[in-house]
Amino acid sequence: MPEPQPGQVRIRVEATTVTAGDCEMRALKLAWYIALPMRIYTGWWRLKRIQILGQELAGTIDKLGDGVTRFKPGDAVFAATGLRLGGNAEYVVIPEAPHEGMLALRPAGLTAEEAGAVPFAAFEAIHFLKKAAIQPGEKMLIIGAGGSIGTYAVQIAKSMGAEVTAVDRASKHEMLLKTGADHVVDASEASYGERGSYDVLLDVVGKWTFGRGFRALRRGGRYTSANPKFTLLFRALWARLVTGKRVIVGTAKHTPEALAEINALIEEGKLKPVIGRRFKLEEIVAAHRYAESSEKVGNVVVKVG
Repeated sequence: MPEPQPGQVRIRVEATTVTAGDCEMRALKLAWYIALPMRIYTGWWRLKRIQILGQELAGTIDKLGDGVTRFKPGDAVFAATGLRLGGNAEYVVIPEAPHEGMLALRPAGLTAEEAGAVPFAAFEAIHFLKKAAIQPGEKMLIIGAGGSIGTYAVQIAKSMGAEVTAVDRASKHEMLLKTGADHVVDASEASYGERGSYDVLLDVVGKWTFGRGFRALRRGGRYTSANPKFTLLFRALWARLVTGKRVIVGTAKHTPEALAEINALIEEGKLKPVIGRRFKLEEIVAAHRYAESSEKVGNVVVKVG
């Protein structure tokens, strides 16, 4: 049983998730410029410093360390653990004010399972859409829209007034239309529209070719990627100078402003987690297999206790 140190809280976890990032960390299947430092830090052949995966969770605070003032025992919270991971457990200890990740009271109206699926993917989605500065009436293309980040991106883009085309497997199209997408396209199609069809493109999966994405954007369009290849970073400056199109990459920060925006969207009924499947903690292996499969829909939630 972990004990909270000064400035920390202990959370009895009720729900956590398995994300594509967890699967990549487990196998250390990362881009080389990320994998090299991660292998040095965590262990070359297997994870040694990190024993428990899991980047997000929801639960109840059951014990405080000395000096904690923002929370009290019994508070229902949700949290992102950052690179320390550890969310796939019955109890987790987190700083009251984390340097990375976040800890906050659970949004009103969400169950623990729903809230546990918010802290990573929803923040990633709103980060890219705010960076892209979507304007009402603009056309947006989301590649890999049926996953965790993608389903949030569809809803947030619609709340910003965009016309959204969602790209994923045909088996996910009905869900995407119910989530708010204006149009759906099968991922196997060779073309997703005429040249210069879209103002903003979000590639969640990172498997689309750079040239194909740029052809789909109008001049002045914005290409955003939640899973960029290393070559994309080099081509970003060239693309802006030659084509007038911008490339936006990076990772989300759990800022109070982003948290407030997400909570407001949830309370207004404009944002709701899409849960594809639920597993028990003892079924974590099956949860990872499902999260790695092409059939994965939305968020993969793991119930604890």
